[in-house]
Amino acid sequence: MKLIRILNASMRIGLARFAIDQRGAMAMTLGLLMTGFAGAVALSVDVADWYGSRRVMQSAADAGAMGGALALKNGATSANAISAATTDAKLNATGLGAGATVSATVSGTKVTVTVSKRATLLLSGLFLSSAPMISATAGADLVQTTNTSLPPVCLLITSPNAANVLQLSGSSSIQASGCRIVVNSSSTSAINISGGTSINSKALCGPGGHVSSGSASFNPAEINCPAMADPLAGMAVPSAASPTLPCTVTNFQTGGNNFYSYKDNNGNTVSDNNGSNTVSTNFYYDTPGTSSSVLNLKPGVYCGGISTGGYTNIRFQPGVYVLRNGGLTTSGNTTGVGTGVAFYLTGTGTAVQLQNDYVDLSASTTLTITAPTDASTGMQGIVIYQDGSAATGALTNTLSGNSQINFTGAMYFGHQNVVVSGSSENQQAGYTCLIAYTINYSGYSTLYLNSNYSSTTVPVPTVLYGGTSTVALTQ
Repeated sequence: MKLIRILNASMRIGLARFAIDQRGAMAMTLGLLMTGFAGAVALSVDVADWYGSRRVMQSAADAGAMGGALALKNGATSANAISAATTDAKLNATGLGAGATVSATVSGTKVTVTVSKRATLLLSGLFLSSAPMISATAGADLVQTTNTSLPPVCLLITSPNAANVLQLSGSSSIQASGCRIVVNSSSTSAINISGGTSINSKALCGPGGHVSSGSASFNPAEINCPAMADPLAGMAVPSAASPTLPCTVTNFQTGGNNFYSYKDNNGNTVSDNNGSNTVSTNFYYDTPGTSSSVLNLKPGVYCGGISTGGYTNIRFQPGVYVLRNGGLTTSGNTTGVGTGVAFYLTGTGTAVQLQNDYVDLSASTTLTITAPTDASTGMQGIVIYQDGSAATGALTNTLSGNSQINFTGAMYFGHQNVVVSGSSENQQAGYTCLIAYTINYSGYSTLYLNSNYSSTTVPVPTVLYGGTSTVALTQ
């Protein structure tokens, strides 16, 4: 028993001494603290490097967004604006080294650019299993200050520097006494008029000049003014023209007495050669089976476009007619009317298919079309819009053959050419605006760009008033 008491006393003394000896615990604590401190130092070094990289990214994204928006301002297509934005961003991101990616998008007139790169792990690689992704985003838009003290622009030629972008010959004329004409080309011979031609307007101006011969005349004389940003170049795609929508019909065409044919979505040819169709999803006759019947068309996606021939009498029901990989082609005494109607020309196919995305109105065509007033259509105040899916200047839209074209609203061909011969246009329209890349008038033709804005409920797009257009960062 005495031995047991001695052993217990010895154990109590040992445990007491161990409890008060903290030299090992302090060493462990200090080790842990030093490890955390080293990690914090390593992370702070890397974070400083990442912060510097992000500043470079933000500068690159800003430059890309501004460059893309400036390209839109100068009349570039969305695809070209994206290319310009990407190029400018990459030029300003060279300090990031390899591995940086640039993405750019266009929505309306806004260009958004994002620059991204996986962070570089330096000292923090000892503590982090993977590097974080660093990115910076910038957005730039066209900021338009409307100048309603001046009449709106009713004719705008968007080509930036070529000669003869507005050309008149023979006995042709442009009558625009109540609105402005702007020719953007900086060429000294941007306007070329000859013979007995004339241009009558409220004002005619541009950064370039003109040449004239014969008895050609301007009233008033041309004056100098800055180029005007293409106000409709970046218009958002209407929902009715979404490229994901299927074709309603393909290769719709009419023959004599309004009889028509097309291909359905299975590739089968559907035709009505006796005017018996009185009720259809997209087409029906007012008086079937007679030479005086009216063929009613409904809005939809007309792949391959709409082509009319023979004696055709069409009533376009209100809405947006999307002409995909095909245009609007008329001939042979076509008559068409429509209120609240817009045509949107676009392409999603090959370069050959895109060559068909034009307007060709000829051979005694008479069209009286009034643009939509409803903003939900995406085409308010616009009667024809030809998008930038084809290369700029590659297509020619034709108005010829004693056609009577009465369009109330804006006609947009800002990326493509317009040729007029032997026609009288828009004499009855309330107001008309025409935007084209180039215009060539010949023969005995008159373009009436009326400005009786109070005679119609179709609104004038405010961007047609012009004013100051600047590019600014908005994001």
